[in-house]
Amino acid sequence: MTETVLWMVAAAAGVSRRALEIAASKIAAGKANSWRGAPLVIETLKGRGGKSGVQYQVRVDSLPADLQSHFNAPSKPLPAPIKLPVKAAKVAAIQATFGEGDGSPAKT
Repeated sequence: MTETVLWMVAAAAGVSRRALEIAASKIAAGKANSWRGAPLVIETLKGRGGKSGVQYQVRVDSLPADLQSHFNAPSKPLPAPIKLPVKAAKVAAIQATFGEGDGSPAKT
């Protein structure tokens, strides 16, 4: 049961954040029950910004199928970290300085 913020859904659906926010507020207030034919499950949160700090999150499994696939797609794996060459003398100097306790001769 993953939830996402409205601006991400709006960007994926190609609509404005405000249009989706209006739809979410109507669903949360019980004035509407669906968006694009899907009965959205909306959670309201208190936070910063917005109308009195109200923020809306929508459950991904309640979105229309085409948008669910957008959010459930596996992400790309991160590339392996790059090892940069570092001169051994620099490493030894840093370790000698910061590896000692307070008041050591290396730090004075």
